[in-house]
Amino acid sequence: MENPTMSDRDLERARQQRDLKTRHSQALARLMGERADLRGVNALADLVDDSLRWSARPVRGAPGPPRRGHGVRRAGYSRGVIFKRVGEGRPYPAHGLSSRGWADVPPRQVRLDQLVTTKDTLQLAALLDEDSTFYGDLFAHVVEWRGEYYLEDGLHRALRAALQQRTVLHARVHAVAGTAS
Repeated sequence: MENPTMSDRDLERARQQRDLKTRHSQALARLMGERADLRGVNALADLVDDSLRWSARPVRGAPGPPRRGHGVRRAGYSRGVIFKRVGEGRPYPAHGLSSRGWADVPPRQVRLDQLVTTKDTLQLAALLDEDSTFYGDLFAHVVEWRGEYYLEDGLHRALRAALQQRTVLHARVHAVAGTAS
């Protein structure tokens, strides 16, 4: 039944807005499905994409959540962990790398379940801030020491990757003297 307080013009405008929102959602879902390289580029687009993919109402063309018994397995994770260990502080010796020094280290992929964090807390604002990488490095900083990979900088990036169901993180890995082979 129609709302007696809304005019036909208001009803038409509301319908057009709803249709526009649906079209944009479907287009974004298709784009993110076709272009995996766009994930992690814009926090708002990732949030919308994730909410569409995992919503109860499927959107045509959007990948849905994995279903049990359909060959989906959690690659690299046993017992549902994100990190190998949550550390507190930096156990490795000072490496002396400046921002320029880190920029010279080429990025590579590191599995999240191999990382030991050097922080046990995260500022939620850093995780949710769209400009969190504006002034910093686009890649996380990892220090390899004695066979362990320590996440020195980029905890918010690593958690974003985990929230997006990714098992790897692009990071700059610097080996410190004393690394076990």
